[in-house]
This record gives sequence, structure tokens and C-alpha cells, in this order.
Amino acid sequence: MEESVVADFVGRVHTTALGSDDPVSGRVLLSQRRLVLVTDGGKTTVPLSAVFDIVVGTVPGELQSFFSDSVTVAYESDGSRRTALVEGESDDMERFTRVLFKALLRNVTVTVRHPAKVGGRVTDASDHTASVSLSTGAIGFADCPEPFRVELSSVIDYERTTRTLAGEKRPALVFRHVPDAQTVTSIATVPNERTLNV
Repeated sequence: MEESVVADFVGRVHTTALGSDDPVSGRVLLSQRRLVLVTDGGKTTVPLSAVFDIVVGTVPGELQSFFSDSVTVAYESDGSRRTALVEGESDDMERFTRVLFKALLRNVTVTVRHPAKVGGRVTDASDHTASVSLSTGAIGFADCPEPFRVELSSVIDYERTTRTLAGEKRPALVFRHVPDAQTVTSIATVPNERTLNV
């Protein structure tokens, strides 16, 4: 099956493979399986399975003066950790960020307990497996008995921890949000630390 490109634009990029301290103009290509950065000096291919963290809008100190609307992709290659920075026009970067997260979280199954608490009261909510869906400003949990969506602007606190849901201890995200007038606490456990980082 042929890979389809989900993002393709020209921006400024920086990778360790460039051999330069300054970002350069390059073409940014993203598919469901890999990120490819092409410059006059060469090509850097980042398999999405090797990505362990994404940072939007924050650039390492020595490169801050070069980037504004940016995404930093942290990945493993040949046993070491590396980063690739991408900058582009606001519209390009907004779309790139959205499709990058969608590609990274595609086919991820989580276990959720929602709501785990309403106000300060613990509920008797059951644990269910769910798939993750992303949209602008929100994350959804679907394919479960009671699908729900959390507006990111309603999240007031979160904690990365380990929890046992559905009898299995896994990395977890416990988040408090205010969908209406009352604080709700939800818990989502994920398959591994990499998924939790993303």
C-alpha cells in the first residue's frame, strides 16, 4: 500500500544531521508513518514510531532567536536521542501540528474512567477501553459505551502517574476539567510512556 502525504510545505528546519548551527529552508513532508525533512544539504527521515515527545512553541535556548511558530520533534535514532525543529507560516504549522498528533495517536487504545470524580465525590464509573480522536482544541474518547470529549481550554490541572484500570497497571494521565459548572476528574491509562509523552 502506498503512503499518502498528509502535510507538505516549505519551512525552516534544523536537525543534527545538517552540520550547521543555523536553521535552513527545507521541505517538510509528513505521512502516517514518517516525517521527512529535505534541504539542499540532504534529507532527514524520522519514523513516527521513533518519536517519543513533541513540543509546540518552545525551542531549545541556543535556537530561540531563529524560530517563532515551531514544533520540536524528539526521536530516537541509532540508540541516541535527537531532535528536529520545524518552523513555518502560522497556518502551515497549525495544520502540521494537528496532523502530526493525529498520526502519532492513530490506532492508540486507552482505558478510561470517566468521570472518576465529580466535584470531590468519587463516582462508581466503570473502566472502558476507548480510542483517541483529536480535533482543534479538544481530545475525544470514542468507541466506548459513553463517548466523551474534553475541550483543552476546560482543563485546569493534570498529573502524569501510574494507575490500575481494568486490572492493569499502566502509565496514566489524571486530568481535572470543568465542562460545565462543576469540576470533573477523568483518568486515561495508555499503553506506554511514549504515548503518555505525546
